[in-house]
Amino acid sequence: MRSAESVASTAYSTRCYPRLSSAHANRRYSCRMIPMRRVRDIDWQDDEMLLGYLEEFQDDLTEVETLGELEENLRDLYRDLTSGEIPSVRRVAELSIG
Repeated sequence: MRSAESVASTAYSTRCYPRLSSAHANRRYSCRMIPMRRVRDIDWQDDEMLLGYLEEFQDDLTEVETLGELEENLRDLYRDLTSGEIPSVRRVAELSIG
């Protein structure tokens, strides 16, 4: 199991898009590496289940059986909570005080 505070994403993702121009007819897709944002999560084992939440969104807990499921759920949760489609999302933020 990972430490109590861990990172829920990798450093880069590859995204491929279909080519629209005929100038490169032999290449059907254009791919590029896109840096991914790193997000901290807190997780722990409770009996047979793994529980976890995103540090920034502490109200939204997920409970699963495997580490792979936990990471997938946390990524989905992050996408949902940052999409703007869910109203009144509470999040933790940092404030600098002089």
